Amino acid sequence: MPLEVIEGDCARLSPDGLAPDDPVVATVAAFVLQTLQPYAPAGQIVTPTTDITTDLHIDSLSVMNAVLDIEDRFDISVPLNRLAQFRTAEDLAAYIVSRLGKH
Repeated sequence: MPLEVIEGDCARLSPDGLAPDDPVVATVAAFVLQTLQPYAPAGQIVTPTTDITTDLHIDSLSVMNAVLDIEDRFDISVPLNRLAQFRTAEDLAAYIVSRLGKH
């Protein structure tokens, strides 16, 4: 089971991290990690459990820029009022997957 619905249209990826068998989930997860990687401090690798604000030390404008890249890639829209709910890279990826309507 790659996703578990936890709140309305929010979902959490499998406890094993962002490498489930589902190709849609894997594609979204990889893109989210790749998009967030430039914000990581030197030598730090972004993982599913990376805390977007604490570990990456990025502000809300940088988060918005990353989300804009993700929106463009997957042709979806993420409401601005949802951004604060994404604590980890996994949270963001799971929300994107739920918006794609694949799960």
